[in-house]
Amino acid sequence: MSWQPEAADYAAAFRARNRKRGVGWLVWAMCALGVVFAVLAFIGGEPGIAVVGVVIAAFFALMGKAGTGFLYNRNAALRQPVQVTVDPTAGIAGHLPVVTMSDGPMKVNAGDWRFPWEQLVSVLEVDRVFVLHVAGQNDKTFFLLAKRGLENPAQEAVLRRLLVRTP
Repeated sequence: MSWQPEAADYAAAFRARNRKRGVGWLVWAMCALGVVFAVLAFIGGEPGIAVVGVVIAAFFALMGKAGTGFLYNRNAALRQPVQVTVDPTAGIAGHLPVVTMSDGPMKVNAGDWRFPWEQLVSVLEVDRVFVLHVAGQNDKTFFLLAKRGLENPAQEAVLRRLLVRTP
């Protein structure tokens, strides 16, 4: 498989990870809170303060998409071409960026990696990519396999069967 990563690949991956972790609602809750704050401030005769609520709502509504684009543009490792081999017995190996989400800033290590099947603990599938989580990292370390990197559409089902067998 080979492909050129796009910001939309990582946006889809982060949305899927947030859904799995159950934090997607938090962004919308903050948007709603900003709207409520704006309405209450406006009703209370403070239109200047209401702008703060509108800004809060807009910030959280745009944060996901713009934030991913910002991270993608600021991190050259995410933009490197990817070339991997998926072997039914050995696992996945090749040149790809591996993302680690920790308590601090996101870390990306692009290079030559080898992941035996037993090292891949979970897979999330979205329309563009498969998101593979690496063992021992509490789902904080992952990499993507872009579906467009397959040679033909029939390979998607084959790849899915290989990936869902991971522990």
